[in-house]
Amino acid sequence: MTREALQSVAADAAAEAAAEDGALDDAVLFGPAGSDDPRWCWIATRRTSLATPDGDVLLAKFGITGAENLRLPRPQALDFLARGRWDGACLDAELQSAAIPLCGHLTPAARAVGRVNLLLREGDGTVTGDYTIGTGLSRMLPAIGIPLSECRALILADRDDDPAATGLVRLLKHLGAPEAALLAITAPLTKAEIAAMPAAEHANLLINASRFGRAPDFEAMPVESPDALGYFHALKGVLDLIDDPVRTRLIWNAQRRGLHARSTLGLRVVEAREAAELFTGRTLPFCATRSILSDIRREASNIVLIGMPGCGKTTIGKAVAARLMREFVDIDAKVEQRVGKSSARIYREDGEAFFRLHESAVIESLADRHGLVISTGGGACLRPRNRMLLALNGTFYWLQRPLSKLSTYNRPIPQRRGVEVLYEERAPIYRDLAERIITVKSVEETVAAIIGESRPGED
Repeated sequence: MTREALQSVAADAAAEAAAEDGALDDAVLFGPAGSDDPRWCWIATRRTSLATPDGDVLLAKFGITGAENLRLPRPQALDFLARGRWDGACLDAELQSAAIPLCGHLTPAARAVGRVNLLLREGDGTVTGDYTIGTGLSRMLPAIGIPLSECRALILADRDDDPAATGLVRLLKHLGAPEAALLAITAPLTKAEIAAMPAAEHANLLINASRFGRAPDFEAMPVESPDALGYFHALKGVLDLIDDPVRTRLIWNAQRRGLHARSTLGLRVVEAREAAELFTGRTLPFCATRSILSDIRREASNIVLIGMPGCGKTTIGKAVAARLMREFVDIDAKVEQRVGKSSARIYREDGEAFFRLHESAVIESLADRHGLVISTGGGACLRPRNRMLLALNGTFYWLQRPLSKLSTYNRPIPQRRGVEVLYEERAPIYRDLAERIITVKSVEETVAAIIGESRPGED
């Protein structure tokens, strides 16, 4: 397809989109292509979530320097693709169907799905459209114990004709999955409704492509509770297409049931890797993808310190935050600020229930934050809802210290009930939550253990 033809297609698509989205000011449209157009770009119609780096940052992690992240409404994005002097472009979901007419060639995957997430300009000026999400799925599903040849997926969507969800159904079938069904959901599903679904009895993969569970609406996922997930008797894995929070409520509850559960952040990183390979013609080791994904998750996640009162969470948390240049949040201190008096006075004058009420409010206010170091009170994790909210964007570190070394000074509950009784009550909760267990030594040694540094003389 010639550049003139591309421009014509883009103009038609832009006019159609403008009719849908409302009239646009012509002054904001791109003019004729200039020499300053980026060679490589990642085009999105909305802001990337705080849990996910922008596309140009992802490409840079794989060695593509000078790429640009362009955030454009769909008409301008299509106009740019037709007129721009780019060599390669990655497209977010909102553009993947609309960009099909711009392509002179489609790979088998793109043709089967009817979507393109990567455009590559060939030497003759034509554009090849590819759909590379299958590479990520081909890696991810076997890793969670579901070979593609045995994958029986149920995809949750907002409506029957949702383009992303229907594309996913076609992609899974293209990859060789024996079954992929779509279910539109608009309200919580009852046990009877789930049991009546033909796919519910034997679906081993549940994929959420609906709006439910998207930050900051953490309560709205209809099939998210551990009990509801238990109605899917053959279920092995859960994939949530929501990229913020880092760990959605659906993923959290699936993990509580011992299921493999992941977000699509891994697919986005694989998408960047595939783009880098196609843009440069170089083969990149897949192990680099795992390392980059791990770094992104670590940067986006809060460090949540849990453990007994007096184990050093505040002191160590401040030191970790200083080393990593992160914001430090002490939940007990936040409660004191809200109420206007010390924790000891709150317990003495208002009671523990009053303190816990404000503690939960503080935790809820932090639920959509990223990159914090959070020191929890010793009893903050007693409430299941608090645990879930802290888990959405948090990684739990259990700080362990001998009971004989725990300070009870100015701590009403340990003074009243005794640290041994508290430990017997709370240790099972800490153990269940802990993603890392840290033995408290000196402040320097404990901080090094949390941030993954080796001290002299350590392996």
